[in-house]
Amino acid sequence: IGMCHEIGWLHKWLPKILRMNYESLDIKAGGLNHFSCLLEIKDKKSGKDLYPDVLKNAYGYFEHEVGYSDLLKYAKENNSFSKTENFDHSIEEKLKGEFIWADRRLLKVILDNYKLLPITVDSHFGEYIAWAWDVSDHRGILDFYELYRTVLSKAEPKIELIVKERASSIIDAIVTGNSYTEEAVNILNDGLIEDLPNWIAVEVPAVISKNKVEGVKLNNVPKGFLSLLRNYVSVYDLTAEAAIHKKREYAIQAILANPVVNVCKNTEDMLDTMISCQKPYLDYLK
Repeated sequence: IGMCHEIGWLHKWLPKILRMNYESLDIKAGGLNHFSCLLEIKDKKSGKDLYPDVLKNAYGYFEHEVGYSDLLKYAKENNSFSKTENFDHSIEEKLKGEFIWADRRLLKVILDNYKLLPITVDSHFGEYIAWAWDVSDHRGILDFYELYRTVLSKAEPKIELIVKERASSIIDAIVTGNSYTEEAVNILNDGLIEDLPNWIAVEVPAVISKNKVEGVKLNNVPKGFLSLLRNYVSVYDLTAEAAIHKKREYAIQAILANPVVNVCKNTEDMLDTMISCQKPYLDYLK
């Protein structure tokens, strides 16, 4: 099972966008790892479709939402860097976003053109789209990197009896038999998103139980979003082929198939540098 925690952004965004408790919402999101959108959202009690309200209210919420540039500026001015990877998000309540659509300018384009809400910010969603560089919040991405690097340099490793990683919840359900639905896992497609190959790993909700992890089928994934997902499938395919057959040429082909790669000349040199720097792990590529 692969895990990505980006679905956690919805826990922050949706209650504020809809002015409802997250526990009152029935959601389905899916796509590929780091590249998923909210596909359905309903009121658990009434069954009402809440997506029109999300689309209506999202603009007002995101336009001045606090971003990583704001957090970095605050941390520098107050010498207040978190000492754990979990940033102190309570600071955000004290701040007003200085930058319009901070970290979410690509998200706005998806809202405008696809009528879907991505489950993550530009730095992740943009990894998969050829034109993302043209609209993404580059300042926010660079400031996120600086903030994250500084936080990790101050981090103090410790073991705590609180749940931070979703893997522990999955293990608990398998061991105890207390089944539940995990909002996003990466598992073999096998028909869960019909328009993508069965052999690809997809990100979908799943019911976790003692005997199995059963993915939830996602019906009616919009064609526009599917077209973006399909663009990336070959990258996964060629990457796997490179590992299985230990072929450097397949790794090069995987890089060149990637929608975000728009240069060619230095591809081989870059790959050879990566192999050289990570010899115990990548030097099987011949």
